[in-house]
Amino acid sequence: MKGFKSTTIGAAASAAAIALSLTSPVAALADGGTYDIQIPNRKGFAEATTQDGAIVSYIGDSNTTFGSSGSGIFDSFVRLQGAPTEQGYNTDGAVQFNTKAGTFTRSMLVSEIPLVTVNGNEYWEIFCDTNEGNSAKKVSLDKFEVYFTDNPALTGYPFALTPEYAFDGAILMNDVNQGSGRGDLRYLVPVSTIPPGCEYGSVSGCDTYFVLYSKWGGTFPSEGGFEEWKVKIYETSITTSEQDWLPNDTASASWTTDTNLSGSFSFTLYDGPDCGATGNGILRDTETIPFTDAASPATASTTNTTVKVTQSAVVSWKVVFSPTTGGVLGSQHCETSDLVITN
Repeated sequence: MKGFKSTTIGAAASAAAIALSLTSPVAALADGGTYDIQIPNRKGFAEATTQDGAIVSYIGDSNTTFGSSGSGIFDSFVRLQGAPTEQGYNTDGAVQFNTKAGTFTRSMLVSEIPLVTVNGNEYWEIFCDTNEGNSAKKVSLDKFEVYFTDNPALTGYPFALTPEYAFDGAILMNDVNQGSGRGDLRYLVPVSTIPPGCEYGSVSGCDTYFVLYSKWGGTFPSEGGFEEWKVKIYETSITTSEQDWLPNDTASASWTTDTNLSGSFSFTLYDGPDCGATGNGILRDTETIPFTDAASPATASTTNTTVKVTQSAVVSWKVVFSPTTGGVLGSQHCETSDLVITN
């Protein structure tokens, strides 16, 4: 098992009749145009942004600034090989056109495609290891289409699916890098939607597959070496949080006379909704806050800094107002909080 793939289903016969479409409610991007990212030698780097915001770049393997981005650990998912044109797509089913069967061609879950952010925009990041011959290094990528499906053995292009992204134009390259095994072309695809459970690195919950169809050789013919689409493997992180509720309370007491009073407020925090009436335990011992020569209304607030509630619970504060002067009777109040914590 490679990358983050959690499900592998063997090749099936033609699935065109049973393929189900899982498409975004957002209209597919219909991209196009001609973009020249040719570089003269291995020290070069060229990048272009398409009319619909995709970012394509050819990375010279000796470029001191960007060369390292084409190296690392990669997971291949579709290999094409043909001349003077070549086309194909990844699947666990029967291969079509110039797709090469074997370990380099397989289905890919959407959760296996890295998500990167550039200038605040989110993209799927895909690399291609281009392998044109020494005598004919130039090649063009003419079609690049992304589909979502729940069928890992999808076959029968053109599919009865709406593409998530589609490029129809020409991306011109000069394949100056030597050897194979790295990412020469980097294609950043604008993200339209991420199916539920399919964030990058999700090991379960994603059942939507990412199908990439490409066609080469329309402007600059393919020489016969293979083109291999792949993704870079990144370490992922998981962020969790645990909420703490630090309960505090503020009480106010008022009276109708013009007399200033002295006395105290006492606050007790209980587990349960009735301030201990049915025997529920005390979460925080009574805090007594005195006041002196106070006019109506008098107020006081607790100063809890240590007692925390970390799980969903019902708690209650019992507040007792106890004047010691002025001939005014005391009073008390019970208030309830129904706390829901979802981490």
